[in-house]
Amino acid sequence: IPARPWMAERLKLPSVQEITGQAMTAESLAMAIEGGMALAAVDGDRIVGMAGIFERWADVGLAWALLSDDFARHRLSAFKLMKRALDVSPLIRIEAHVAAGHEEGERLLDHLGFAKEGIMGKFWQGRDYSLFARVR
Repeated sequence: IPARPWMAERLKLPSVQEITGQAMTAESLAMAIEGGMALAAVDGDRIVGMAGIFERWADVGLAWALLSDDFARHRLSAFKLMKRALDVSPLIRIEAHVAAGHEEGERLLDHLGFAKEGIMGKFWQGRDYSLFARVR
């Protein structure tokens, strides 16, 4: 379903996203939702994940995702939805940032067709992040 900023408050993030500061602020989430395509995965009345592509400038976007602590149960259906959204996006380049060493996040991006381009030192809250991109 279409994502809304209030949904993030009902999303229980895994500790790795909280610890690495990958949880988006209410303001940045609202901007990401309004600036592109954003979907929420629900299971009954529970929000199990939110993801989208924020258009940064012409032909370039930034992919983002907030996934619940029990997201693994919904991994396959969510993966298919993410892959489809990326495949139909008109953007030429889509980037994604993930905390350096967050192996599960890096593995997901790899499966979605992103290539690791490098490390961004002290990128967010004093932490290093890996830069991934999917280019047509």
